[in-house]
Parts: sequence; structure tokens; C-alpha cells
Amino acid sequence: MLRKPVAKHALKAEMNVVPYIDVMLVLLVIFMVTAPLLVQGVKLELPKIASEALPTDSQKTILTLSVVSDGSYYWNVGPEVDIQSRSDQAVSLDDMVEKIEQIKQQHEA
Repeated sequence: MLRKPVAKHALKAEMNVVPYIDVMLVLLVIFMVTAPLLVQGVKLELPKIASEALPTDSQKTILTLSVVSDGSYYWNVGPEVDIQSRSDQAVSLDDMVEKIEQIKQQHEA
């Protein structure tokens, strides 16, 4: 009877990836060395202009309204926004609306 010859080495159905890993490491080193050398800047020539402040109305009056945590209102009338001082206050919204209307009429005239 015929016997199959016994192979000393069995067949392997896997791919040898060692050469691919070596090639990838060489490419990685090449890119790591050359990447910093490729950085280039872009020269910009920005325009130089002289700017002036916008004219402001020195006669302007600013009304700052504030609401307190207890539901009351206060405000300040002056040349700038001021939330610290109080020129007048109101307990209800209707009372505030009336007093603000009076302030508007005084400053429009």
C-alpha cells in the first residue's frame, strides 16, 4: 500500500508581515524628519490706516434700569451707564412705567 510522504514542514496559510512593518517604520522616520522642514509661513502685508474715535453726543443722557431680587425696580439717569447708584426707585411695574414716562418727557423738552 502506498503511503503519503510525511512533509517535514506543514503548509502555512498566513502572510509574512515583517517586511511591511519595516517599510512602514522607515516611512514614518522619513516623514517625522521632513515634516518640520516643510512648514512655511505666508507673508501678509496688512494695510496701515489712521483711525479716529467716533464722535459722541456729549448731551446724551443714559437711563439705566435694574430689577432687584424682591421684584422692585430702580434706575439711574446720567451721562454713563451706572448700576451702582440709584436716582429713583419703584415698587411695581406700573409705577416704574409712569416715572420713566415722566423722565422721558423731561429730557425730550
